[in-house]
Amino acid sequence: SEPDLASLKREAPLLIARAAEEERLDWTGFLQQSRQWALNATSWRVHEVLNELFWNTSHTLRYGISENLYGHDQISSFRRSRSTNNLERKINKVTITTYGKDFATANLEFLRTATGRIGRQSQTWMRTIDGWRIVSAHVSILLNEE
Repeated sequence: SEPDLASLKREAPLLIARAAEEERLDWTGFLQQSRQWALNATSWRVHEVLNELFWNTSHTLRYGISENLYGHDQISSFRRSRSTNNLERKINKVTITTYGKDFATANLEFLRTATGRIGRQSQTWMRTIDGWRIVSAHVSILLNEE
């Protein structure tokens, strides 16, 4: 089964589009791009689709649970070597905020199903010449409070 992370990233452009519809974003472009990503996101290509969603530049960054990645090359390398075991999660809350017609943030809270731990993820999206791309991302897991 496809990891929930891939599902969320596949749906994020649609969520951003819905939140920004009043700002007259290119709804047709969003929809076409999202459909294409969904078609390409078979379970064996998830890392390729995720790599496509990140802006292909040295300025892109991703702060993860135990890694700081700078530039698309480091992010892509991390995805290729990362195990997808125990990454399943349940999304608890999603907040999409748009800033004009070319910039948006997506923030979510999730529950890692294998461990029961609560996590958070944030993404900054920007419309580029190649379509909407993630320019910055952060993933964290809250410490267990006992």
